[in-house]
Amino acid sequence: MRFRILLVTFLVMLAVASATVDATDLRGLVEGRNYAGGYGPLAGVPVALFLPQLNNTFVLVSQAATGPDGFYYFRGVPPGQYVIQIAGANYTVVVGYSAMQDLPIVYR
Repeated sequence: MRFRILLVTFLVMLAVASATVDATDLRGLVEGRNYAGGYGPLAGVPVALFLPQLNNTFVLVSQAATGPDGFYYFRGVPPGQYVIQIAGANYTVVVGYSAMQDLPIVYR
């Protein structure tokens, strides 16, 4: 009986380990003053994703621009700590183990 419990426990742990996500899709929104003088989503804003290095340099991972809805996307980002640059401003983000992660950064 004890062997069966250990076997079931091991199989459950194996199933959970194989179901973990090894890359995450990131999504963020850029809002601010638009050309009409109002406030809302901004299209065409440059966004870059960097991986910090131990020697205080950064490696470019990916770059994008916001769409007409103000959203930007980065697909297949491995978990870890990154720097997102939005229109020249830097923000540190931690990418977790999930299929999709919404970034709380709203550039204004």
